[in-house]
Formats: sequence, structure tokens, C-alpha cells
Amino acid sequence: MPSTLTTSNSLYRSMLNFAHINRKVSTGWHSSTSTSYMGFYVMTWVWGRHCNPFASWLRIIFVSTKYLNPLHYTGPPTERIKLQGRARRHNLIVASYDIVRNDIDFFGAIRWNYCILDEGHIIKNGRTKLARAIKQLRANHRLILTGTPIQNNVLDLWSLFDFLMPGFLGTEKQFVARYSRPILQSRDAKSSSKEQEAGVLAMESLHRQVLPFLLRRMKDDVLQDLPPKIIQDYYCELSPLQVQLYEDFAKSRAKQAVDDSVVGTSDENINVHATSHVFQALQYLRKVCNHPKLVLNTHHPEYERIMHSLQQNNTPLSDISHAAKLRSLKQLLFDCGIGTAGQAEQEQVVHAHRALILASARRDRLSRNKLCMLTGPLFSAS
Repeated sequence: MPSTLTTSNSLYRSMLNFAHINRKVSTGWHSSTSTSYMGFYVMTWVWGRHCNPFASWLRIIFVSTKYLNPLHYTGPPTERIKLQGRARRHNLIVASYDIVRNDIDFFGAIRWNYCILDEGHIIKNGRTKLARAIKQLRANHRLILTGTPIQNNVLDLWSLFDFLMPGFLGTEKQFVARYSRPILQSRDAKSSSKEQEAGVLAMESLHRQVLPFLLRRMKDDVLQDLPPKIIQDYYCELSPLQVQLYEDFAKSRAKQAVDDSVVGTSDENINVHATSHVFQALQYLRKVCNHPKLVLNTHHPEYERIMHSLQQNNTPLSDISHAAKLRSLKQLLFDCGIGTAGQAEQEQVVHAHRALILASARRDRLSRNKLCMLTGPLFSAS
């Protein structure tokens, strides 16, 4: 039965399937299953875009399974042609998404017993070349492993099931008319009670259709020894420069435009124009809270005045004192024993700790890297 396994732990879902496949091979299941691939049990493991885990997983397969003989199908085109001739000696093929897309003529000509997609939500957009190539694979059994079966749009689910069971949820057009459109319309703030009711009915109907084919496992269900996640919120007071930028924005016309879009206005044209400023305003304030350097440039109306004031105080714009979050981060790292002043170099190596710092926007991340470098070797941002 085609199915989707959703779990927050990729190690668990991968090992679970390796163990299942190994058991099937050990019982001679492959010999009783019709396949055009020389009587071997064959599985295509289509990995995600990052190929670094391949070597580790192959070692795990060799150590943990007795009957699986994997082949890592990779390399330049000339090398892959040679591997195609060796593939018959193996009962497990491990390949990346991009490799399968490029060599779909080879993979599509084989009738696999199992075809498993790890991080299968990568085919959520059924119109991409990658998704179309993956759906050309022929298999007796299909399985998708993912931690996020639906990310932003219910239509993502159609593409996944179009691989698992083509036609089960109808065509894309039928799915949109029956499920996607009513659900999206019901989420609109201006939707009528009738549209909201139709959305609820569509959601319930979709659940009844797909839930029998979904198996969800949380990390806590399979890794009992792990301690619970500890979430701590650190509240920071804005620096004087951040407060100044924040107050300047509050007095600006942009702030008035945001207020108009929230409370509404009788002028439809003004309301549409004001609404377009909301996300820009939120993004601006978000950057101010991260560091003033992210918003202060030569085009900023307060740039000259602020830079003149900083020069008088002999304080560079990139100074950590202007960023409340970075000051708190510095203290947090000190509390964790990272970058503690006076610690001997050898002792730092022996008792080294690591911290992973995340930033949602690429520009923020790059800017934070530069800011961290200016403060010396204390910070390492990722």
C-alpha cells in the first residue's frame, strides 16, 4: 500500500525502512515478486539535495543490515554509465534527486519493487522538471518520508499523492475545485459563512481520503531517552539608537499608512496603497531590532544626522552596543562557557562548546556574520 511517513526524526524514519526492507529481502520476498530486474530485490532511495549523508548512511546499512547490498549511484555522466552496468549486482540503489532527474531514462526503464523518497516534499510542485521525472519511476510499492507533508498550500498534498497513487485525488484541476479552492477561500478574512462552511467540509473530506495513508511519528514516540526540548525566551531592551529609529518610524507617514490599512478607510485606492506598506513596515522594524546597520544606508532620511552623532561619540555603526540582541547573545555565550575571557587556549580546545545561530533572511545572516567578525573571535554565526 502506498503511504506517507511523517516524522520529526529523519534517522528514525530512515532506519525503520532499512530494517523493513532488510527483513523482506531476508525472507526471500523479492524472489516471489514480479520484477523485470533480474530477479533481484531493487529499491531506489531518492535522497534530498544535500548529498553529504550518503557515505554515513551506506556505512550504517553495511553495519546494521545483513542482506542489503547498496550501490551509491553518483559521479559524472561517464562514471554513472559504468555504474549502470554494475547495478544488477546490488539490491539497493541510493541516488540523489538531481541524479535521478538527469538519468531518468535509466531509472524509468526499471520496474522497482520499492521506490522510497526521503524528504519527499521536494516534489510538492508537480510542475517542476524534478517532480515530473520522479513520477516516471515505476514501482510495486511507493513510500514518501517527510517531516513536512504540507508547507504552505494544500495543493502540495496532491502532488505527493500523484506520485504515490496517481489519480487517487483526481487530476490537479479536480483537486483544486473540490478541495484547494474551498479551503483557501474559507481562510480569507472576508469570506462568508457559506464559504467557511464549504471550507470545513472540504477539509474533513480530504482528511478522510488521505489519513489512512499517513503514518505520523513524533520524536518523543521513538527516542524516549532524549530530554525534553528547553525553550527559553530572552527579552532585550532596545539600544538608544534602535529606540531613536523606532520612534522616527512611528512619526513617519509610513506609520500612518500602516494604521490606515489596519483600521480601514472609505477610500479603496488609499486602502490598497496602504496595505502594500504593511509588510515593508514590519520588515523594517524587524531589521531595526536585529541591528541598525541593516536599515541605515545613504538613502535613509536620518543617515547623515545619525552618522554625525556617532562620529562625535567615536562609535562605529557596527558596534555591538547598538544591537540589543547581539549584546544578549554575547552574554548568553559567556554563560554557556563560549568565549570566556581569560580561558587558556589549550583549555578552550579541550572543553570547546558550539553554538548554532540562525537567521531567517540571507541578508540578515550575512550582515550578522560581518558584525560578529568585527567583535573578534568571540562569535561564530551560521
